[in-house]
Parts: sequence; C-alpha cells; structure tokens
Amino acid sequence: MLKTHERIAVLDDFKGFMLFFYIFVQVMTLPKTFATPEWFAHSKIGGQALPFLSISISDFGPALFFFVIGMAAVCAFENRVKRGGIKAARRHYLYRNLAVVCIAAAAQFAGNALSGSSYDWNALSSVGFVGVLMYPFLRKGTWFRLSSACVLLAWYQLFRSELFALLGGNEGGIAACFGYLGLTLLASVLSDLLKKELMLYGAGVVCLGVAATVARFVLPPVFREYNVSYVLMSLFVISLLFYGFAVVNSFVKKNIPYVNSVGKSLLFFFVLTYGSTFLSRQLIKAPLTLAGCILLSCIIFTFYCFIAGELERRNIVIKL
Repeated sequence: MLKTHERIAVLDDFKGFMLFFYIFVQVMTLPKTFATPEWFAHSKIGGQALPFLSISISDFGPALFFFVIGMAAVCAFENRVKRGGIKAARRHYLYRNLAVVCIAAAAQFAGNALSGSSYDWNALSSVGFVGVLMYPFLRKGTWFRLSSACVLLAWYQLFRSELFALLGGNEGGIAACFGYLGLTLLASVLSDLLKKELMLYGAGVVCLGVAATVARFVLPPVFREYNVSYVLMSLFVISLLFYGFAVVNSFVKKNIPYVNSVGKSLLFFFVLTYGSTFLSRQLIKAPLTLAGCILLSCIIFTFYCFIAGELERRNIVIKL
C-alpha cells in the first residue's frame, strides 16, 4: 500500500516525465521543424493511430494533463482545508484556476499578435476552465463523482455535435472541456482508490479498460472532438502507465531527483513552456531534424530539472 505522501511523490515523478512529453510535442510542432512523421502526428492531421487503441501518440497529450489534475485536485484541496480552513481553500482554488484562464488569454493575445493568427482558445485555457468546473465536486464522495462523470459523459456524447457547433474552436474550445471534466472526475475516482490500496487502483484500471474496449468497438475514438470513447481509452492507457510507476515505486521506495522537483511545480513549467513556444517560433530560423528536436527537448527539460531542483533545495515550490 502506498502512503499518502508516497502517492503524491510518485505522481510528481509521473508529472515530470509528462512535462518532457509536452515539451517534445511543442518542439516537434514548431514551424521550422521537419515534416512531423506519421508515427507522431495527431490522428486528426494524418497521424498513424496505434493498433487497437485507434489513437496516435500525440493524441494522448491533452488527456495526460487532465489525468494528473484529477489525481491531485481533491487531495490537494483537502490538505489546504486542513491548513487554512475551507474559505481560504476555496478562495485559493478559484483564484488559481481563474488566474490560469487569464494567463492563457494573455498568452493567446500575444501569440496572435506575433503570428497574425486568430485563435481564440488554447490548451492552457482548457486547463484553467476545467479546474473551475471541477470546483463543485472537490468535497463530494467517490460514488457521487463517479456517477456524475457517467451522467456527464452520456450527456456530452448525445449533444456533442450541437456543443461543438456552438462552443467549439481551437483545441476544442469550451465544448471539449465537458469531455475533459468527465475524464478529470474519473481520474479523481482512481485517486481515491489509490489512497486506499494500490490493488484497488489496479482493479479500477481493469474496469476502465473493459469500458474503454466496449466503447472502442461501439464508437471509435475521435481526437479533437473528444468523444466518450476517446475519453475512456486515453484515460485507460494513461492510468495503466501510472500504475506501472506506482508499482515500481512501491518496491524501490525512491523518487527520481530533479524530475520529481519539476513535477511539484508542473503548472509553472507548463505555462513557461507554452509561453516560450511563441518566442521560439520567432527565434528558430534553421529547420530542425528529428535528432535536433530530441536534443532541444532534452536541453529544455534538463534546464527545467536543474532550476526546479535548485529551488526545492531552498524550499521553494512554485505552484502558481
């Protein structure tokens, strides 16, 4: 069984590696890079879908963030309630997520001005908005969140076409956030199981895998429209990967230095990466090969690890 502090620590390891994946995605999609290979590209733009999963490697990117949000949100909120009371915890939670929405809007405005684009939504906007939507569920029980997720996803699937016609846009717009919220709620249920027993979490992953398999044959996953099958399949694969992290951690009892530090300040480095992408589009003039993309991603991630590690040595964790 993983104790609470061990559960949080292994989640930080997972978040650190997740950030490296996001950095790599951002570097691979820079305008000056070589043509994105089929094995990596999003399925919506011709990427090669993985066998049985019907989702490409890049398609898992958005789901990764909402998985870790769901795994950490309820526990983090309860810890803040214990430290400062319910009113302070609620105020901090809402201010934090609304601040993310504002940062996303500012970054999008600056990016549009620099590139001449007209995007009105981005991944960071979805992170903040789903955080706000998650607020009413933070103090609800496991069964309430599970049933709410099922009802929400059923409703979302039925009215998805109408929602995207009205609330869609870049990165799926506000419409996609309802699918993301369902994914986040299911991840929070898995988090509750993990707090009780690692085997219970594993059983939850198995149940999720069965549901994802049934949904996959009834309705193939669709990226950028985020249907229920995409939500279940992506969550299943990611939760299975995290289960591997948790099992290894339960035996090794050690976390990964520096990578763990990055995971503790994930949102800060995510915002930093997102903002620096706009700058990179202006500064990188020479085309990047695949080797160049890997090297640049490793350099950026190593720099983040060094900064996060040094900050943690001084007892500084930037949680935005």
